[in-house]
Amino acid sequence: SVKVLRMDGTQVAVLPDTVEWSALTELYAAGSQLARLPATLDLSRVEVMDLSHSKVPSIPAVSFPVLQSMRLAGMHNPGVDLTKIPSLEVLDLSSCGLTAISDLPPGLVHLLLNDNHL
Repeated sequence: SVKVLRMDGTQVAVLPDTVEWSALTELYAAGSQLARLPATLDLSRVEVMDLSHSKVPSIPAVSFPVLQSMRLAGMHNPGVDLTKIPSLEVLDLSSCGLTAISDLPPGLVHLLLNDNHL
């Protein structure tokens, strides 16, 4: 099964539901045409996620128990529930059209908020 998926800048819009995603630990899709995350995508083991400037409209409201780095730059109002990401250390919400931010994870080390309306 797939552990690391790198698809930065690709034209792929949808990941197949038929692939076994349960071992996925790293997802890189920055600048891609990815429009949605598959319903079968198990995010419980994902440690690194980069969906910056992709077409994904929002992040699923699920728990991310081991996610350490999340990059969502350019995703308009991603609506991420940061309380469900206790191990988050790096968060990039640059150019997301944010006007406020709250409930940051306690272990957050790097927070990027460039080009927002804060």
